[in-house]
Amino acid sequence: MPYKHSEKKIPEKLDRRVKLTKSQKDEKKMKKNIKKCSVKDCDKNAKCKGLCITHYNRYKRYGRTHLIRKFNLSDNEKRMYKILKEMIRRCENKKSNAYKWYGAKGITVCDRWKNSVELFISDMGERPDENYSIDRIDSNGNYEPSNCRWANRTTQARNISTLRKNNTTGFKGVGKHGKKFQARITIKKKLIHIGTFDTAKEAALAYDKYINIHNLEHTKNFI
Repeated sequence: MPYKHSEKKIPEKLDRRVKLTKSQKDEKKMKKNIKKCSVKDCDKNAKCKGLCITHYNRYKRYGRTHLIRKFNLSDNEKRMYKILKEMIRRCENKKSNAYKWYGAKGITVCDRWKNSVELFISDMGERPDENYSIDRIDSNGNYEPSNCRWANRTTQARNISTLRKNNTTGFKGVGKHGKKFQARITIKKKLIHIGTFDTAKEAALAYDKYINIHNLEHTKNFI
């Protein structure tokens, strides 16, 4: 009797999947979960807080992910760039010692200046000399063309946002006088009486008006 080979069923479709090792599976899973840097036009993989290593280190150092290019700048432009960079640092870098007086109070640098030192120079003009620095007209306002000027130390000392500890009215140049309020201003160490008013707000408005009429550099109440 002839020998018969046992017939084996051949599967219709062969399973071609390759079994992966545990390390290969973990690597595949990691690749699937990798996210790109959240900075626009950056194709690098995110490593920390949604940023790539380059942008994360830049954020830690400067408080921002983009830098202002300072190539091919003249000596004056480099000095202006340094001033601008310091403005941005105290407004955006929480590690700055000055941040509590600027960024923490909501003060910012306008995008027009942040992205172009040329526009900053165009708006502000050249710095008069080393005794002048950037001053915000409204000390509670932002760094922007309409609110900035070059000022010396004397002018900046007058332009302060904080009130004296003994001020009970909440307005600069306004003091209580019985049931009424007086508006006063000091010019060249001389105290000038502006007027007496029924409310603190009226006195504050008179104080601001006096500054505008006489073109003084004192801080106004801006009400």
